[in-house]
Amino acid sequence: MSVNDFVPADSKLEAVTRLSALVGAPPEGLGPGSKERKTLLVNLAAALGLTVDTDADKPELARQISTLLGMAWTPDCWSAGHTITLVGLNRLLSGTHREVKRRETLSQGSSSRHPVPARSKLEAVTRISSLTDGPPQTLGPGSKERKSVLTDLADGLGAPVDVTLDKPRLAEALVNHLGGSWDDSCWSTGSTITLEGLNRVLIGAERRLKADSPVVGGMFSSPAKEAQALLAVVADAVPVRMDGRRSVEEMHAAESRHWAQDEWRGFYFEHIALPALVNGFGGGPTTVENTVFDYSLGEIWDLKCHGDDSPAAILNACEAIDTCLKTRGFGLLVLEGTTVLDDGEFREWQREFRVANGRPPKPRSRPAAYERRSKVAFVPARLDAFFFEDGRSFELAKEEGLVTVMSQGRQTDGSPRRPKYVLQTAKAEGTRFHVAHLPLPVR
Repeated sequence: MSVNDFVPADSKLEAVTRLSALVGAPPEGLGPGSKERKTLLVNLAAALGLTVDTDADKPELARQISTLLGMAWTPDCWSAGHTITLVGLNRLLSGTHREVKRRETLSQGSSSRHPVPARSKLEAVTRISSLTDGPPQTLGPGSKERKSVLTDLADGLGAPVDVTLDKPRLAEALVNHLGGSWDDSCWSTGSTITLEGLNRVLIGAERRLKADSPVVGGMFSSPAKEAQALLAVVADAVPVRMDGRRSVEEMHAAESRHWAQDEWRGFYFEHIALPALVNGFGGGPTTVENTVFDYSLGEIWDLKCHGDDSPAAILNACEAIDTCLKTRGFGLLVLEGTTVLDDGEFREWQREFRVANGRPPKPRSRPAAYERRSKVAFVPARLDAFFFEDGRSFELAKEEGLVTVMSQGRQTDGSPRRPKYVLQTAKAEGTRFHVAHLPLPVR
C-alpha cells in the first residue's frame, strides 16, 4: 500500500489551518469576507526562516514565499482585492509540505525524541486529559482551561499535591512534581494558565507517563483515546443547527470544492470539522491508493454525517477501505442528528444558486425516477467514533451484519459507480468497535 503524503485542501479554510499546523504557527482561520489573513503568510515565512518583504501586500508576499519554496506563482493564484485564491493557497501548502518533509528527512538519524508542545490551549488540555483515565476536556467559558484538567491529571499520576489550590498554584505544584520549572510566563491575571504553563504541565506529564508505558508513538496511547480527544474538539465546532442555505453559502464563500453537492450536510460537516481538528492537533487528510481519507493523526479517520432519515451511514468505496486495512486501522467520526425536510423548496433554491454561480446542471442520460423531498437543515444530537484495527476485525464486523455492501446506481452520464461499504450505526452502537460517544448539549 502506498500512502501519498500531500492532499490539496478542499477549501480556503482547510488550507489556512493546515498551513499554520505544518509549521507549528498559531492556529489560523479566515477573516471577514472569508479572506485569508496576512498573519498567515508572515508567520509562515518566519517559521520557515524565509527572507521576504513583510510590508508587501498579500499576493506579493505570497509570491515571494512560493518562489522561495520552488513553486510557480501564476495569475490564477490571486484575484482582485489582494485576495489569494484556493489555487494560490494550495500552491503554498504543497511547497510548504515538501519543504517540511525535506527538513524532517535531513534531521533523521537523531535517536532522541523531542517533546512536541501544543500549538493552542485547546490542544494542550485535550492532550493532557488523554494521558489518564479522566474524561476528555475542552476549554471552558472565555476559552479558559478548567481546573478539572489539573485535578484529573493529579489523580491519574497519584501526585502528592493539594488539589484545593487555585489553578496556577496547582499547575505549578504538578510541574514541580514532574521535575519541571515554573515562572511568571506560565500564568496571568484571573487565575489563568497561559499556553506556556499548560505546555510545561503537558510535556512533564507525557515524559513521566510515556516513560512508564510500553506504548511509544503519537499523541495518544490508543485509538479510543485519540477518538475521545477528536470528538471533544469537533463538538466545539458543530453548530446547534446546520441550515442548508447558510451552509452552502459559507462553503461557496470559502471556495470549497463541494459547495454545489446535493448532500451538503456531510460536506459542510467536513468543512467545519477538519479545520477544527487541524487547528487542534495538526494532522490532515491523507491518500491511500488514490483515495482521500478525511483526517490522519495517529490513526486514519473519515468524517461522516448521519441523519435519522436513514438507518445506515455510507462509507468510502470498498476497495479503498480494504486497501487501507491491509496495513493499518481505519476509523469513523460520525455526527448523528435529525434531518429537517421540506417539499422541495430548498432543492429549487440550490439549483438557482448553482446556476447563478456558474454551475448549471449536467445533462442526464435518463429522467430522474422520482423527486425526493429536500434536506433543508440538520440538527446535530451526538458524536460517535467507530474503529476497526485491521482487516480481520472489519471482516468480523461484516459477519455480524454491522457493515454491509451497497451497490450504487449509475452516474448522471450513465457510467457505473463503485460499490461502497455501509455502517449500520444502530447495530454498531455499544459493540467493541464503538470506541467513543459524546452527546451534544442543547445550546
